[in-house]
Amino acid sequence: MTGRRLLPKPIERATVRALIGKHQIAIFLVLTFVISWYPWYTGGQGFRAAGPSIAGLIVVGATSGWTGIRGMLRRFTKWRVAGIWWAAAILGPPAIILAAIGIHLLLGGDPPSFLVWKVEPLMVPIFMLILLSPMGGALGEEVFGWRGYAQPVLQMKWGRWGPLVTSLIIGVVWAVWHLPEFFNPASSQYALGLGGMAPLLVTEIANSIFMTWLFLRTGGSVLVAGIAWHLMIDTSSTMFVDLTVTGMLAGETIPPIDRGLLAVITVVMASLALLLILVTKGRLGHPSSGKLQWDHAGHRLRSQSVDAKPTGDAALSETSAPRLRRS
Repeated sequence: MTGRRLLPKPIERATVRALIGKHQIAIFLVLTFVISWYPWYTGGQGFRAAGPSIAGLIVVGATSGWTGIRGMLRRFTKWRVAGIWWAAAILGPPAIILAAIGIHLLLGGDPPSFLVWKVEPLMVPIFMLILLSPMGGALGEEVFGWRGYAQPVLQMKWGRWGPLVTSLIIGVVWAVWHLPEFFNPASSQYALGLGGMAPLLVTEIANSIFMTWLFLRTGGSVLVAGIAWHLMIDTSSTMFVDLTVTGMLAGETIPPIDRGLLAVITVVMASLALLLILVTKGRLGHPSSGKLQWDHAGHRLRSQSVDAKPTGDAALSETSAPRLRRS
């Protein structure tokens, strides 16, 4: 005996799509941790760095299809921005680390060995290429993940405070997401021990604030705000980690990290992030008045009065509902 379908197939698909869209942030976070932590909770070590992007692809594919995925790809490939923002993304992280090292020395601390830069400087570009692999940190986490998906979807929910709230949320999730690395002998987090979660939490929130600022100032360029900054902050860590790139690739255990220097780096990053919040009055590049609107694929539309009722694509963004495709 066969039963009649209660709803036409296109309506069923639209209903499921709308349901996923309504809870897309929660679904994204659950998928991110389930996918990323798979090696750890199945008895292995470490995590899958590409988890956030895989999760973002699944959610956007289910809610917006190829239209949403193309939107994320456009943000990823957006390279035509003012040179000052490229300079900030590329030079900012090493400048922050070097400034922290200088302060550490002034306070009587020991200088880092700069082992990689002394012993095998030509390996640094190779290290950067590894980080840029599809399964590496910068690409795997950012293209469809933290900045590619979560950034625009989260910040549209809180009006003028959206960028700041988004930075705090992503920063906290980003830090907790690294938990399996504290049990992986080949990671820098393992060298810190679980006590390193506190400075990691502070620095990841600070990084998120810097990256949100760049994201908004560049009109949503994931390439600049996500990939470039993330790549350079990871590369800058080679200045104070006493292990060569060859040793890292061989899976050697990273020696203990100077906790005094780490504390100074944490304070410097937190102070600069706080200064940026004060200078921008908490907006981090958000329009001085009105509410920033994004469409279903995360494209920036316009600044709209907070009291005005969103319409069209802006209304779709406001309710987190995906645009329905014609069947």
